[in-house]
This record gives sequence, structure tokens and C-alpha cells, in this order.
Amino acid sequence: MAADPTFSIIIPTRNRSATLKWTLRTCVEVDHPNFEIVVSDNDSSDETPEVVAAFNDTRIRYVRTPEFISMSRNFENGLKHSRGEFLIFIGDDDGVLPFGLRVLETRFRRQPFLDVIDWALNGFLWPHAPETELSLNWISNLRGPVMETADQAWNRINHPRSLEYNELNGFNLYHGCVRRRVFEDAESAGAPIFGLPIPDIGAGIRMLRFARRKVQLDLAITLNGTSRMSTGLAHSTTQPADHQKQIREDFQSQTAAEYPNSMISIFPRSRTNLFLGSLADEHLERRGDLTQLNLAPWRSMYIEHLVRLPEANAVALLPEVNSILDWCAQKGAANKEPLSKDDLDAQRPAEKRLPHFYSQPFRFSETAMEIAAGATDIRRGRIAEPRIAAMVQRPRGIAIKARSAGEEFTIHDYVQLTTSVVRCAPFDTTKLVNDDPALFRSRVITNILGHLLTGDD
Repeated sequence: MAADPTFSIIIPTRNRSATLKWTLRTCVEVDHPNFEIVVSDNDSSDETPEVVAAFNDTRIRYVRTPEFISMSRNFENGLKHSRGEFLIFIGDDDGVLPFGLRVLETRFRRQPFLDVIDWALNGFLWPHAPETELSLNWISNLRGPVMETADQAWNRINHPRSLEYNELNGFNLYHGCVRRRVFEDAESAGAPIFGLPIPDIGAGIRMLRFARRKVQLDLAITLNGTSRMSTGLAHSTTQPADHQKQIREDFQSQTAAEYPNSMISIFPRSRTNLFLGSLADEHLERRGDLTQLNLAPWRSMYIEHLVRLPEANAVALLPEVNSILDWCAQKGAANKEPLSKDDLDAQRPAEKRLPHFYSQPFRFSETAMEIAAGATDIRRGRIAEPRIAAMVQRPRGIAIKARSAGEEFTIHDYVQLTTSVVRCAPFDTTKLVNDDPALFRSRVITNILGHLLTGDD
């Protein structure tokens, strides 16, 4: 009987065969001798089975649910059919960098006290979701690896300072890597990791009971894609298209059926609700009330969220936000104060605000264009004429906006581009794996900033 794999890459999916195909292609090209890929198909009605079968790869395990179930249950189904010592969950429009598993294994073996390794979400925007431009979004903590205990993370998410995903989540399971022991301990305690409605956020919070400590790397291991069928995009857009409304309805109907008492089932609309609702659900499971939940910082988070919306949309959401705060207060949460239009006006900037993931543009040199364009050559003409449209600084990294002619850009293309750009920097992933762990403190993004933004050679 074959030994169990070191890693399981688990991909929950439903009716997204067009993007799944490219996600799987990044997975099968990963440079590691012992891993499996588990595709958990949530009763898809498209070509998902045929797409998976076409790979004809023994490392891929395809499992299908007998009926449509909630997202959390589908994540759990993927977990149940996995065998790896270390588990990675990604979406069906995401990708894995080829050197990622070697980096993770080195870190886990050298630091056995780690239960979780995660990394900042580096994002890829698929064409037509929601723009036609190619978007390459780099994020890095710029500080080298950051260690955090479960208690520190619990305190952080109970006193949020920004709407960034990594600030509001606990230990990242989605685009993170977790020891199997964490899932086994949670199951034994009767508190399964996927026991909350939102599989990525809820699991990240639930893990704080069973994982001791994590490290966040400043090097991307996976890439987070956003396509037109993304569930997260469907919930965060203020003017959803018809297909996004259907995604919302499917998600909400299954969530309400399986988690009827969750705040997320009662108030499912905004992204902020998903974070606060997951935290509230965990408080209720731990204590039975919300007496240790302080609403003051969450009130600030709602203001930060609402002032980014068109004024009419923000005002229309105020009654629901106040209902959420009331719901929490009735269960014991402290410092409930209603929100009003005056609160939003006091925080709304006089000038037009850029989207929250952009800051001011930075200049970049001809050298930058040559590096970025040269990195695209590996796609052998898939992108006929790549053009850098803009480069902007983000709070913890940079974003590159590009336009291209020719075929649509896929997550597989972006994985190759990312790998190529990383190698353009004075940084060697082979040395990272084989030499001293201090090399994890490499400044990959800093190097890219230095070359691409300032033009210094």
C-alpha cells in the first residue's frame, strides 16, 4: 500500500470548470515528489468531471457530493477524502506556485512547533471579473516571517484595525497550510474546523482553539484568483449581476438550511458581516453569549466599509447594520451605538476615494517595463503585446495593471509570470529551501519595488 502523501491540495468546486482547468494545471506542475490533489465537486452540472478526467493524473482524486451542499460542508468533504500530513485549501480559480510545497516542507520540518503557515493573499483578477484589464496584485508584509500565537490572533480579530483579510481572519486555512493534527484535535473535541458557515473565515477563527502558533511568510505560495463566478466577489459587489445574485441565493439558502441560528444566515449581505458573524458564532459556541465581544471596533469597521460605497448605497445599508449591532447587543455584546448618516459624513473624504486596494501611483522606469514584458515571454505568444498600464503601491505591496492582446490571461499564465518575476529579483528559491531558514526573511517584494518602482539597477 502506497504511503500517504506529504501534502494534500484540496480544491472545493461547483460549476466552474472553465477556471478549474487552469487551477489544476498549476497544481500538476508543482515541483514536489509526494503530494495529492483532491477535487471536491459540489454536485456540478457543467463539465467539471470531464475537465478533471482529461488530466489523467494519478495524483488527482475526484470526489463528488450526491447533492448540493453548503460551502463549508464541501470543504469538509474534501478534507474527509484527503490523506496528506499537511493540507492546503485553494479555490477553483486560484493557483499554486511551483516551488511552494518545497518551501513549506522545509519550514515545517525545521520548526515542528508550527501548526500553520500562511502568506499574504496575492491576487489575480481574471479578465471580465469585473474588469477587462489584467491585474497582478502583489502583497507582502515586508517584515520577513511574522510569528503569531493563537492567543495573539484571537486578540487581534477581536480588536480589528482594518478591513484587510489577513487582519480580520484568524489563522488562514484558505491560502494557508495546516497540519492534519489540528483537524483531528478539533473533531475529537466535537468542534470541527468547518463547523461555522463561512469555510475560510470560520475555519480560520475556529483553528485558534486547536492550533498553537503560525508563521506568515513574505513569499507567496499560492495565488488568489477572482473570477466572474467568485462567491466572495458576488457578496462584495454593490450592484451584482444576475449570475452573482444566483450565487448569493444558492449560498444563502444552503447556509440558512444548515446554520439557521448563525448571524450570517440572518444578515448575509456584506463582507464585514461575514467576518463579524463568524466571530460572533465562535463566541457563542465558546461561551453561549457575546459578553466578551466589543462592538466598538466593529462599528468603526462598518463605517470604513460604508464610506467606500456610493452615498445612496451606504445610507440604504444603515438599517441592516444597526440591526446587526442590536442582534449582537441582545446577546451581551458591549458598546453598541447606532450608526447614522452623520457618522458616515464625518468620515467620508471630501475628494473622490480610490478603491481601497489602491493608493497613489508610483513612477516606474523603462527597466520595469522590460522586466515585466520579458517575464511574459514564457507564455510563448499567448499574450501578444503586454503593456503595463499602471503600477500602484498598496498598503503592504504593489499592484501592476496590464493590458494585453490575444487570448485571455489565465491563472496558469499568472503563476508562470509570478515565478519569473520572483526569479528576476536577486533571490533564489533553491537556496531558500536548502540553506539557512533565515533566508525566509528575503525581501522579494522589496526587491521588486526597488527595481520596478524606482528604476534603480
